[in-house]
Amino acid sequence: MTFFWRAPLLLAAAACRSPRPSPAPPRDVPAAPVREASVVRPAAPDVPAPGGVPRTCDHPIPGPMPLRSVLREHAAALGASPAPRHLRLTFVGDPTHTVTVQWATDDATLATEVRYRAEGEAVDRVARGYSFSYPGASGRRQHRVHLCDLTPGRRHTYDAGAEGARSNRHAFVTAPDGPEPVRLLVAGDSRAHPEVWRVVAARALRERPDAMVFTGDAVDDGSFQSLWDAFFDASPELLATVPAWWVDGNHEGINAVTDAQFAYPPNGDAAHHGRWWAATYGPLRLIGLNDVTLPPWGVIRRDEAQFLARSLAAVDRARTPWVATAHHAPMHTTSGGHAPDLDTRRVWGELLDRHHVDLDLSGHTHNYQSSRPMLHDETLSPHGTRYLVFGGAGAQVYQFRGTAPWVEHQEVTHGFAVLSLDAHRWRWEAYRADGSRIETLASDAP
Repeated sequence: MTFFWRAPLLLAAAACRSPRPSPAPPRDVPAAPVREASVVRPAAPDVPAPGGVPRTCDHPIPGPMPLRSVLREHAAALGASPAPRHLRLTFVGDPTHTVTVQWATDDATLATEVRYRAEGEAVDRVARGYSFSYPGASGRRQHRVHLCDLTPGRRHTYDAGAEGARSNRHAFVTAPDGPEPVRLLVAGDSRAHPEVWRVVAARALRERPDAMVFTGDAVDDGSFQSLWDAFFDASPELLATVPAWWVDGNHEGINAVTDAQFAYPPNGDAAHHGRWWAATYGPLRLIGLNDVTLPPWGVIRRDEAQFLARSLAAVDRARTPWVATAHHAPMHTTSGGHAPDLDTRRVWGELLDRHHVDLDLSGHTHNYQSSRPMLHDETLSPHGTRYLVFGGAGAQVYQFRGTAPWVEHQEVTHGFAVLSLDAHRWRWEAYRADGSRIETLASDAP
């Protein structure tokens, strides 16, 4: 069976709120059409899930897709290069029992199957999904399988592909069904330097994270598939074993190629599916926001701010004692290269203050900076938010313009951070790319 999504007419190219230079496009990859910011990802109609996807899924399948995508359900068809490439895991639904497996093959391969089992089970289960081609990546097909009957807090193993063309076996861990301990990798801004990202990703994997939050700018221009290929090639083991949430950066842009790389979580807003989202992971309520790929300021000030306000008001601190927001551009920074985002600070900052958000995670400035607990007007307060900025996954580093009374620590370096949480404490450990520790921050529950 084939599903075809008809895209709206493209009117203009999307513009980022943060200005950036335009890199020279790789010659071997055709430019992809770019969507106007007000044009939404086309949502799937209410049709049966293709390919025998488990009916236990509680999130939209297949969900919004790249423009002019033709979805094909699993079939026993292998092309010239059927071996799965760029295997990666994303969270779309509830991370206690769902994960989405994605990989790439040549366009003729339609086999889209995952074999998996929870630790302790003797026999694999099998799930089949759908695949699609898309503008900007000639000869390429992306495959997705949604696994939705997983066991909370358990290690699962899996492989992907089909008979005669399967990936190696990999393992991942689902989120616990309660405020049990978890470890999250936080990274961002690898951009045009996959050789640095390779070092950062390999060292981060040694810290044994359960999941990852990537705060944007994985590549220098999201409309070129070759740049995504270099990013995936630099971190195969990390992406195949650590499920992730992806935040939009200003360099990904709104285009068919970027849309094809990951499955995005729903947010109840069909017009902006995946642009912002909220998830519970162990003792953490994590809210992902978008501050760079939505040029109409009214969308951020109105739709997204309303989502943030509703999400924060609904937090159950007994279930999730810790709350964090994640987005790309920092609301507070003394870095060169980019000024603080005063617009989002004004609109979102007051909400963070009112609801006592514990941590705000961002990147965009290519260095490391942490704040003391403070209110959005930079008044120090023991009940304030820690603003943690680390755009150090590979992009050329920025120097600092100076410092400020609210700064806890700042350093010009590449690296990553690990956020460990349980019901009683969070602990933030920031590392340089060589694995040496920059600083450790922690806080106990009231």
